[in-house]
Order: sequence, then structure tokens, then C-alpha cells
Amino acid sequence: MPKKSEQGGVVTRHLPYNEEAEQALLGSILLNNRSFETVAAFLRPEHFAVDVHRKMFSLCATLINRGERADPITLRPFLDSDPALAAVGGFRYALELIHPGAAIIKAIDYGHLIHDLALRRALIAIHQEGLE
Repeated sequence: MPKKSEQGGVVTRHLPYNEEAEQALLGSILLNNRSFETVAAFLRPEHFAVDVHRKMFSLCATLINRGERADPITLRPFLDSDPALAAVGGFRYALELIHPGAAIIKAIDYGHLIHDLALRRALIAIHQEGLE
């Protein structure tokens, strides 16, 4: 049975993901956009299991790749106008991701964890397709 994450978005119960790693990485990026640069070479929005995190990462990537700053203030128009993002708190949720203990130094580790779990989900899906 699907499980609803606290941030909106259905994540299948048996598929591996780490919501806290996704939140920590996003918080790190919102706090210091250089964190994005450490993961941009290998991490894509589709690697995020939680829909709203996928959208937030994509928004950050778009702004940063245009040479703009990605933080809760610059993302606010998008966060509050997207129904899925607004449903989890929009701007307020982005602010909650940023906290003094955000581990910028760990961004690459969180990125690798998110990527590895996405690969596991893909392998599980391939296996399940083979069983059908």
C-alpha cells in the first residue's frame, strides 16, 4: 500500500528512499548554492523520491544554472504558486529546511545517498517488470 510522506507525494512503501537526506540536501543548497555545484554532475530531479523535493531541486537547478541565487526568498513565487509545493507549506517549508546545523559539508554525501537509493528503486522496478 502506498505511503504518503509528510511533504506530500506518494512513495511506495517497499521502495528505498531517505526523506531526511533529501531535506538535508535541499536545506544545504538553499543555505549555500555552492552545495548544488557539488552534486550537479551526478544528481537529477528524478533521483528524488518525494515529489515536492524533486520540484524544489529542479527549481533550484533552474535558478542556479541561470546564474541566479536559489534561496527561500527567490523561490517564494514558485513555492507559493505551485499547488503541490503550497500544500506542504511552500515558502514556510523552504525556511524549515534551512537551519543552523545544515551540513553544507555533507551535501555530496547526501547527494550520493539520494542517487544510490534512486538506482536501487530503478533496479527494483526492472526486477518487478521481469516478474510480471
